[in-house]
Amino acid sequence: MGFVKYFLMKVIKLSYSLLLLILSLYGFIKVKPTSVQKYHKSDLVKFPFVFSQVGCTPMEKVYSEFDHDASEWAISWPGRVSQYDLVYKSPPIDPMQGIPLGNGEVGALLWCEESKIIIAVNKSDLWDDASFGTFHNHSGKELDYSTTLRHGCRIIIDFKYPVFSFLYLSDFSGRLSLSDATLSIESSSPFGKIGFKGFVDPQSGALIYELSSDMNEDVPVDITLEHLGSRTFSDWYSHINRDASIGLPGTEAMAAYSGAYITQSLTSGTSAVGGRVVDDNGLKVGYIREHSRSTLIQLSGNRHKKASFIFIVTSPVAGDPVSSIKSRFPLEGKSIEETVRSHGETWKSVWHRSFMDYEDDYLNNLWYLTMYYLNASQGGKYPGRFFSLIIDNSQIQNIGYIK
Repeated sequence: MGFVKYFLMKVIKLSYSLLLLILSLYGFIKVKPTSVQKYHKSDLVKFPFVFSQVGCTPMEKVYSEFDHDASEWAISWPGRVSQYDLVYKSPPIDPMQGIPLGNGEVGALLWCEESKIIIAVNKSDLWDDASFGTFHNHSGKELDYSTTLRHGCRIIIDFKYPVFSFLYLSDFSGRLSLSDATLSIESSSPFGKIGFKGFVDPQSGALIYELSSDMNEDVPVDITLEHLGSRTFSDWYSHINRDASIGLPGTEAMAAYSGAYITQSLTSGTSAVGGRVVDDNGLKVGYIREHSRSTLIQLSGNRHKKASFIFIVTSPVAGDPVSSIKSRFPLEGKSIEETVRSHGETWKSVWHRSFMDYEDDYLNNLWYLTMYYLNASQGGKYPGRFFSLIIDNSQIQNIGYIK
């Protein structure tokens, strides 16, 4: 009961403040800004306003972070949002601990396994429609063939040494920066140091990241692009078709001087995922087709490695999706710095429409993290599933769809 009373008081207080602000914006009450003061909890600049009914004497002072004269928020940026960043002091070794990135249309989930960084990539419109017309719920013969959303791919970055194993880990630092939706990772071990910094571009949906390694010897770093099928296991595994080949057909991997690609045939068209190095810093770069479901990018030539990458996943199309990827690589002629700057400005605009202060750290944490998840996974042509576009297992969907 004590928590309920506390929560209700917070809601009432917040509603009252919002009501006063709305009334002032529509001219029902007059607003007279006075001096400026700092908000001690989160370094906000709060503007005191004197609210009064039209033609009456002032009633009371109410503080707001909105500068009414300048028509903008007067806050500490990015501190107002970055105080709620997700900080990792140990590697997320399971997809359930994974770190999400996305632009609403394309989602990526990242976690670590021994020597690898694994990224599951998905897109909101990779539909595989059922060949039959009427949907029969819980029909055992149809469950694995009902309309569903297929996954995009997995990207596996292999440093060849167990740099994320607890047995050899000297230090680890990871941060999901909510203010600009950017993930950074630094890890050190007796074998050397590695670094990762990446984001999903809001405009193109491209996954862009910078990778670095400073190992004790020149060990090739492999960046594998793979697609090993995608099936539903509907009804939360209550009905399982023992045919293990379901979801495997239609995949083809290829490699060329321009990059590494995988295509996937769906009933709604053919989709593709492609990746390439956009800044190799003098390293030797190889694009190698391993087999029909896997292709890789290999870096070698120096034990000190630093390179920038871009990966794009397309919507299903009737034509050649690989040509579409080649024409869309957005960093051609555009620097990483320019792309990062544009990305940061887009997310700043998002947050400047989403500020909230419950005057409670825990509730504020929930608000900003939830708003990040929504903007990262629910802005595409189709809404993400009820457990989000950014899922923890890229090859299994636990629910079918009517589309």
